[in-house]
Amino acid sequence: MGGKMNRKKITEKYEANMHLYTLLDVVSSLQENGRKFHYYHKESGLEIDFVLRYKGECVIVECKAQSGNAKSVQTILKHTEKYHVNHAIKLGDYNVGRTGALLTLPFYMGFLLTDL
Repeated sequence: MGGKMNRKKITEKYEANMHLYTLLDVVSSLQENGRKFHYYHKESGLEIDFVLRYKGECVIVECKAQSGNAKSVQTILKHTEKYHVNHAIKLGDYNVGRTGALLTLPFYMGFLLTDL
C-alpha cells in the first residue's frame, strides 16, 4: 500500500487546495482594492474567512470552493445580538441570489466587494 492514497483522501486534499486558492484570489482582490479585512475563529470551531467593514457595520464573507452550507455564517446571522453582524456574503460557484441576510455571488464578482 506504500504510496497509495484512497479516493476519499485525494478528494479531501483537492477540496482543501481549491479552498486555499479561492481564498488567495479573494485576498488578492481585496488588497488590490485597498480593503482592510480580518479573519475570525473561535475555539468552538466557528470560522469566518473574511470580516469587512461597510458603512460602519461588519459584513462577513465566506468563500466556498465546493457548494455547501456555510454553517458558521448561519450561526452568526441567527445570533445578531451576540455577534453584531446583520449581513453576509457567500462567494462560490453560484448564481447571484439572496436568502434573507445572505447575499450569494459567483467568484468572478469578488472584485466588487469594494463597492458593496
